Amino acid sequence: MNSLAWLVLLYPAAWIALALHEGAHALLALTLKFKIFEIRLGSGRLQKVWKWRGCFIRLFPIPYCGWVLIAAPGARWYRLRRAAITAAGPLANAILCAGLIRLGESQFGKPSGIRDEFESALLLVSAWFLLWSVWPRSSTLYGRRVYSDGYRILQLPFLSKEKVYEETAHFYWHQAGQLIGNGEKKRALRLLRKGARKLAAASNWEGCCTFASMYADAGEVDLARTMFLEVLDASKTEPNSNIRTIAGDGLACLALYHDRPDLLPEARGVMEDLVATFPTTITLKGTLGSILVELGEAEKAEALLREVLHSSRSPIDQAICTAYLARIAMCAGDHESARQHAHKATSFLHTPGGPQRLVERLTKPILASDDSKLATSN
Repeated sequence: MNSLAWLVLLYPAAWIALALHEGAHALLALTLKFKIFEIRLGSGRLQKVWKWRGCFIRLFPIPYCGWVLIAAPGARWYRLRRAAITAAGPLANAILCAGLIRLGESQFGKPSGIRDEFESALLLVSAWFLLWSVWPRSSTLYGRRVYSDGYRILQLPFLSKEKVYEETAHFYWHQAGQLIGNGEKKRALRLLRKGARKLAAASNWEGCCTFASMYADAGEVDLARTMFLEVLDASKTEPNSNIRTIAGDGLACLALYHDRPDLLPEARGVMEDLVATFPTTITLKGTLGSILVELGEAEKAEALLREVLHSSRSPIDQAICTAYLARIAMCAGDHESARQHAHKATSFLHTPGGPQRLVERLTKPILASDDSKLATSN
């Protein structure tokens, strides 16, 4: 068989080796009572997505890599269970390689055909997946930090108790997110409380901020406010200033995203302090400008909003600042500028969430008034 035909056989062989590897991870995870949230097969442009029992299965065209995102609610025997699941993928490839070698030995000396060539291709790619997965390494793939199976197995014996709590909290985060999406907010709150306790025990303040935002999405804005304030208080002694900015911005966004004007004065005080402390963190100025618009201080707010528009490339910053500029223009009687800003603001965000709700709340009256004028003229 020529080399081109043999290379063609590598493609289906690579898919078999990859599916076997990730399937072994997933099967043992289910056996050991872990929850699977995502299975990714391949790389490149997303081709197909399936959802099965809360698990997203994402298929890509190039069988180069994959992962299985899992979490468990309990810390009992966590390191051992996690190590077994991690080792299952390379072990499956090793068993396949051993079986193919044994099969080749039994057929030694016989005429070779396409089946033998395919078995050789499958042996090659399976051995490659085995060696590539057990080699200790880490890399960034599609914005996510990814660790090889070998790296993970070497790391697990030294995993601290706090890190175990942090990893088990991911279970509650994923589960609660799905429940909130399905409208089951009471069940989501119970899971969030359990996960938040684990994160607080691990002093993972950034994770606590994520849980606080989910509290708000579940309807418990006051509970979210309390958690953000606790993180702000705890982060005063933290060397990582990023925690303070995340918690402060999250607290301010409660007032904006959930339409709570009673929280605006407190949010203003927090944001003014953060902007003075971290003047180069541009998104904080956008949040402060938004709060000032809500409090009726349009002139001071406009300068901050335009500075953010000039400096930030974040779609969320661009959308919210443009929407508030539309509101300022509308209040000033400049209906044409308000309409242009409102249309522009709605073009940035297409994913449901707090930012999109805020932009819709700000731009809907402007665009509605524009539509009513057009209907009257017709």
